[in-house]
Amino acid sequence: MNGQRLVPLINGREVAWCDMRMLIGIVPVTGITAFDFDESQTKENIYGVGQTPIGRGYGNIETSGSITLLRSEIEAIRQSSPTKKLIDIAPFSFTLSYIPIDGTKVVSIVFTDVEFTEDKFGSNQGDTKEEQQLNLIIGSMNYV
Repeated sequence: MNGQRLVPLINGREVAWCDMRMLIGIVPVTGITAFDFDESQTKENIYGVGQTPIGRGYGNIETSGSITLLRSEIEAIRQSSPTKKLIDIAPFSFTLSYIPIDGTKVVSIVFTDVEFTEDKFGSNQGDTKEEQQLNLIIGSMNYV
């Protein structure tokens, strides 16, 4: 427990999708319908004499993610590319902000050196909207 919730909330409020605000660079982006970010680090025990670890080794930190965008948002972002290809857009920052449960301070996560690794188009019969999940390569993920 984080020490803040010793008594369960009745009719409490968790962070919801409607609490999220997203910026690419300094431009608000409203056509995001989903996102997924992951930060991982390789960690392994180091062994010497005996059967138990004598230390731990740490590898690189990897950050990756994807965003699902409405087609109108993709086309608006595409305009910033000199070739009109998403994969040719220069590295940019992406900021995700939300107000936590206690409402005391806005939490922001800044993803730096973000680039699209693909540019896709797809649609299905009967769709009422066109959206596309696009994978990203991310330099770092920083809470501010």
